[in-house]
Amino acid sequence: MRPVRACATIMLALTTLPAFAASPAPAQATANAAMGRTLATTCTFCHGIKDYTVPYPTMHVPLVGGQHAAYIVAALEEYAKGDRNFPTMHAQAASLTGQQIRDIAAWFASVGPAPAPSNGNAKAPSFAATCASCHGARGVSTSAQYPSLAGQKSDYLLRALQEYKSGKRKNAIMNGMASGLTLAQMKKLADYFSRQPPAVKLLPMAGK
Repeated sequence: MRPVRACATIMLALTTLPAFAASPAPAQATANAAMGRTLATTCTFCHGIKDYTVPYPTMHVPLVGGQHAAYIVAALEEYAKGDRNFPTMHAQAASLTGQQIRDIAAWFASVGPAPAPSNGNAKAPSFAATCASCHGARGVSTSAQYPSLAGQKSDYLLRALQEYKSGKRKNAIMNGMASGLTLAQMKKLADYFSRQPPAVKLLPMAGK
């Protein structure tokens, strides 16, 4: 008797999330934050120094201590693939395995979060309400998929918005969000979120 082959087709629905976002990685349950701290020693040389800036373009590096692990995983994967265009970060991220990325992200998340702000220091622009739907009121995200923006440096936030608008950072949703913003509006958003009490903080240097 000839064997009978049974065939099944499984269809998966994929959703696209912002580059300020990512699907939670199932393997994060096995992430090793202690190993991540060891792996992230190089990260602290920029993200552990107060007011540290990078050249070309000159801007502050983001605060990543206490940031959501799922978002950090997404960001590093995007740098590795080139969906975020920054040579130094591409080189760092491309050298890491998926497990190492998850370990680093777990350590970043364990560093905080910083105390959640009660009141912001600036009046929100009317068009900031759209940002709040993902990034939370006053830029304090309660979803693991979306990063907190409160307290990030304004020049970093402005550069990110400009790159989403130009397509230098590739993400369908954020590209669409930024495409309708003027430079003046992007500056107002960056200034507003930078003036909020920080929801993220510096990474501790080795030995601290």
